[in-house]
Amino acid sequence: MTRFWHLWVVSFFVPSLAFAQSAIPQTSTAKVEMPDAWLQVESFGGGNYRASGDSDLNEFELGRAELGAGFREAGMGGLTLNLEVVRSASPESLFGVDGNSLIARAKHAFAFADPSIGPGTLRVAVGLIQDPWISMLESGYRIRAMRPTASESSQLFDTSDLGLSLGYSLWDGFAELTLAWTNGEGRNQSETNTGKNATVVASLRPLHTNLFDSDAVLGFHFVWRDGSVGQGFLPNHRLGGALTWTHKRFEVGAEFLRGDGTKRRDLPSQVVSAWVDADIIDHWFGVFAGFDTHNLNSDIEQASVLGLSGGFYTDLIQRKEAFTWRTNMTPKKGLQCLRLALHGRTDTYESQAGALVGVPGLSDVYQINLTAEAAGLLF
Repeated sequence: MTRFWHLWVVSFFVPSLAFAQSAIPQTSTAKVEMPDAWLQVESFGGGNYRASGDSDLNEFELGRAELGAGFREAGMGGLTLNLEVVRSASPESLFGVDGNSLIARAKHAFAFADPSIGPGTLRVAVGLIQDPWISMLESGYRIRAMRPTASESSQLFDTSDLGLSLGYSLWDGFAELTLAWTNGEGRNQSETNTGKNATVVASLRPLHTNLFDSDAVLGFHFVWRDGSVGQGFLPNHRLGGALTWTHKRFEVGAEFLRGDGTKRRDLPSQVVSAWVDADIIDHWFGVFAGFDTHNLNSDIEQASVLGLSGGFYTDLIQRKEAFTWRTNMTPKKGLQCLRLALHGRTDTYESQAGALVGVPGLSDVYQINLTAEAAGLLF
């Protein structure tokens, strides 16, 4: 059996510190005091070594580089612009810009309004908006640098799309409802048909308990999407839910999704995922583990990819929550966190799982990663 071994020598991640969001799950009753203007940066990269039989490959990679800026008038609204650096050619392409150069593109670019109305807050965003489901899942998610959510990694959801969203949050996030109307093509394609995608995301956080001098919040979440993608009007339907229990020192979560149409193919698929992370010794030693399975074609057997991940980390400074609309921290300029993590992942492909059909030598993929994470608000 051929095995791939990945060694990430150095990896840097500066989480998004100031993304204005169209759907804003809160994890506390405290309100966020937004700055009038902000600038944040996010990046991670590293060295990659692969071995397969008698061949091997080593390279340095830039996994992510982002620059975000925004402006907000308190109680009114504002603007957000986030740029990301990506390879100009997709994995399926042979050529990009000037070979396969790194280029900058917009990840989020939208105007928003957030007036307080009645017992809650109305939130409207127009432009290249954040996906409300991904935005919700990442609220309180502390291990994005080491493990993206299954909704994102399975490509059932993109992180942004052109369109508009309308959301209302009651009692600082106790209950939320967000409606989005978008092209459905994601952030790297223009509209290719006359259809639009409608997305509904609902959240309920009925239980707040005090543990270790901080709130632990239990949340139930639901997503529904109806739409199409591509010139052939391929279906882009989603139905799913998630359970989260978030705290300053830990998070437990699970998600379940069914999709009709995935990766621009007219196939039914299913994703199940669960994760846990916890600071065992505040803030010096923590662990995380994750499980996910992605059935690439629910109509046939042996078409799943099983993923297992886990590792440990240490925070070299007392971690402060990254400044986003999804946290209850008042932003402070300077370093927010400095984390080192050693973690790994295995992916096992069943015999009918997509591109690996008939190639048993590629059935298992193994990764070992060494990640350095840092966060700081420039202003």
